[in-house]
Amino acid sequence: MGTSMWSLIVLLPVLVMLAVGLVLFVLGMRGRLVHTRPTCARCRFDLSGVLNADFPGTEAICPECGSKLIRSRDLRLGHRKRRHVYIGFGVLLVLVSTTYVAELFASRLQASTIAPRLSNSALISILPFDPSSIYFIELSNR
Repeated sequence: MGTSMWSLIVLLPVLVMLAVGLVLFVLGMRGRLVHTRPTCARCRFDLSGVLNADFPGTEAICPECGSKLIRSRDLRLGHRKRRHVYIGFGVLLVLVSTTYVAELFASRLQASTIAPRLSNSALISILPFDPSSIYFIELSNR
């Protein structure tokens, strides 16, 4: 199996873990719907008893912060509560996967730039048992 195929086999689950982590983070930040009552967009005060559905043209004012509730963007329908466990697991998965990918690319870059400068004895001493490694290829090219 070649080096690129091995990298793809290792990298594919890491990318899946990254995607799952991002989805968990977004779902956690969005939160779950607690209720669908109207709330003030400015202070998030529950306006279920304040809004008058019988007189739609009348101007409503939030009793908590005093903002006018004229436009549709002044109201929020429902309240969401963040899911901290989802956020935590999402951040953990994203950090682990990005750390692994960064380490994988850094080791490839570092090995390809250091290997030509090392002596034969140094290459033999750090030679891994993988014949497709950069150190083995460098030693066989000499």
